Amino acid sequence: MPFKDGDFLLVDYTLVVKETNELIVTTRAEDAKRYGKYREEETYGPRLVILGEGLLLKSVEEEIKKMKEGEERTFTLPPEKAFGKRDMKKIRIISVRELHRRGIVPRLNTMIELDGRRGVIKSVGGGRVVVDFNHPYAGKHIICYIKVIRKIENLNDKVKALIQRRMPGVDIKNVKVEVADNEVKIAFPKEVLYTSQIHKVKLGLLTDIARHIPEIYTVTFIERFELRKPEKIKEETKAKAGAEQA
Repeated sequence: MPFKDGDFLLVDYTLVVKETNELIVTTRAEDAKRYGKYREEETYGPRLVILGEGLLLKSVEEEIKKMKEGEERTFTLPPEKAFGKRDMKKIRIISVRELHRRGIVPRLNTMIELDGRRGVIKSVGGGRVVVDFNHPYAGKHIICYIKVIRKIENLNDKVKALIQRRMPGVDIKNVKVEVADNEVKIAFPKEVLYTSQIHKVKLGLLTDIARHIPEIYTVTFIERFELRKPEKIKEETKAKAGAEQA
């Protein structure tokens, strides 16, 4: 049965610019190394893709919908199905004075934001600046490698996948998730509860669950802090009782 919007999929993917062999994004460590973009701090591995959410290009999602679990495919997207064709109308000439007035110091090949649009400075000279507001990959063919690892259908696994996406460095096996009667209970390990971003993570999860898992009506976060070991308490109690008898 083909995949559809709203499906939770674990997917490996790599997108490369055909004309320049530039890596755009990858979930695979071997591809990151191959294209010289590997980073030690990055967490590699299959990512959660919720079809229709827009994490990947719409044309890529349409190709995924035709695939099956375990299938891998490599295909090339033309510019019109990727980041669009180059539009000369999106290249503007702006005076240096105007940019200075807006607090922008024009430097070659730097990205700026102007009137809500982002562009790259292509040239500076004679008091004029050429800014290209086309997408950086506009006019390029995009080579896409996709492998659908599996479809996630269990509600517990869906919640865990959302947590993993919000906190890629956390071992999901240490996060307890229970779903019953339209409620999910989530208990993070203490090392997660002590992080400064935990409040932001919780708010993000509430948004994700409300948007993508309509079967869940209520979310409960369980926070448990162990101040001392039970064995230590027993020893202290026994020592105190012995002191009183003496």
